[in-house]
Amino acid sequence: MSEVWIEGRVPAHDHGNITPEGAIGTVANKAVYTGTNGVLQAGPLPVAAGGIGRNTLTAGAFLRGNGTGAVTLTPAADVAGLIGAAAPLAVNTGWKLQFSRTTAGAFTWTAPDLFGGKPYHIGVLVIGGGGSGAASLYKSTSGSGRYASGGASGYAVSFVMLVSPGRSYNGVVGTGGPSVGRSTNQGAQEESDGKPGGASSFSGIVANGGGGGKKSGTYSEGGAIGGQSSWDPSIPTNQWVSPYGGVVVDTFYGNNYRSTGAPGCCFNPFENKRILGAGGSANGSTVTSGGKDPVYPSYGGGNGAYSTGVATAQSGNQAGCGGGGVVCQSSTMFADSGKGADGAVMIYVQGVA
Repeated sequence: MSEVWIEGRVPAHDHGNITPEGAIGTVANKAVYTGTNGVLQAGPLPVAAGGIGRNTLTAGAFLRGNGTGAVTLTPAADVAGLIGAAAPLAVNTGWKLQFSRTTAGAFTWTAPDLFGGKPYHIGVLVIGGGGSGAASLYKSTSGSGRYASGGASGYAVSFVMLVSPGRSYNGVVGTGGPSVGRSTNQGAQEESDGKPGGASSFSGIVANGGGGGKKSGTYSEGGAIGGQSSWDPSIPTNQWVSPYGGVVVDTFYGNNYRSTGAPGCCFNPFENKRILGAGGSANGSTVTSGGKDPVYPSYGGGNGAYSTGVATAQSGNQAGCGGGGVVCQSSTMFADSGKGADGAVMIYVQGVA
């Protein structure tokens, strides 16, 4: 480089695109980056330099991807322009519910195009159907020790899998165990076990349904077994519990094995909350509530019921929860247990392809 000094003037020099005044170009608000051979230049920031072809980045910009080909996006126009209508979903870094099926039956889910044709991961929660409660009916006080336990909740399985947009995946939501009913038409004592819930599945991953409630004295374990089990109502009433959300229920009372469950499955990791309640039970005229959602206490496992007239236990009213057991003391009436709730398949997505 050569310089020529002239009194009162800045010496002439050669700094490539940089002017004697230190400017790069003559237009304001341009990004500065290195081009061929590292020469500084101004203009729209290219993808290769970590940009998206914009001169500047607006507030709230964030980086999508990393390494070679990383693209900087803004939450508004840039996102919409690159990945379309799914922009509000794509910019979220947490799991968001994209699809939910809570009625029994087979279905097909087609992965939507959320990231410009790229494959992406989904989080899947599969819940089996809840079991129904047992029913016990007797004509006289001689059967006052009769009991009926509630149905257990279904099991739940959660997993993450990679999907391709446009591809279809098969699923099934399991049916809740149907209500069982008894009348006095057959004899002095009529009892029935509850019915188990059906299995749910998605892409070959299965969550089994919960067991039906148990009638009086037929089994050494009177609680129904499932993801969240019901408890044996033949034990002292001050020990009764109808759990919700994974309370450990492995317990002995004397030689009476109450029931066991799978507390680890009673949790939704994509929403960080407890799930699944067993149905409540009945022992003579004493009944217990089903396991209830602590946030929405009117939902969960069905309550047990007793009556000297028509006795109807409550059905489970949240995905996979068990129905209540029922006891009736009457010479002319009926006892109907609570139905188990259908299972569910829920699909979640994140904002990263």
